This record gives sequence, C-alpha cells and structure tokens, in this order.
Amino acid sequence: MNELKAMNAAASRFLSQFSRKQFFLAFAVITAANYWLAYNVSGYKSVYLAMVGGFFFGMMFAKFEPNK
Repeated sequence: MNELKAMNAAASRFLSQFSRKQFFLAFAVITAANYWLAYNVSGYKSVYLAMVGGFFFGMMFAKFEPNK
C-alpha cells in the first residue's frame, strides 16, 4: 500500500507542474491533428489519438493539491 501512495504522490508532483492552459493547448493540438488526419488520409481512424486528447481534456479539470 505504501508503494501505491508513493506512486500517487510522484504522479501528482509531476502533473502539478503543468497549468490548465498547457493541458488545453495539448488537447487542442492533438484534436486538431486527429481531425486533420481523418479529413486528409483515407481510411484513417484513430481511437487512441482521441483517447489521448480526452486525457488532456480531463486533466484540465483535475486539482493537484498536497495531502495534509
């Protein structure tokens, strides 16, 4: 259980260095690239790129606060 707490703390420390604007910018760039590829490349379907974009969109709403 201590290993999970340590991993959670490390992930929170790493992700807390990015602002919401940075997560939004990453989301916008990935979504734009996904739409461009879907429009210009025949037969292109990337669920994985959409999931990565969704991850960045969701991270805009996450709060990283230290445990008290």
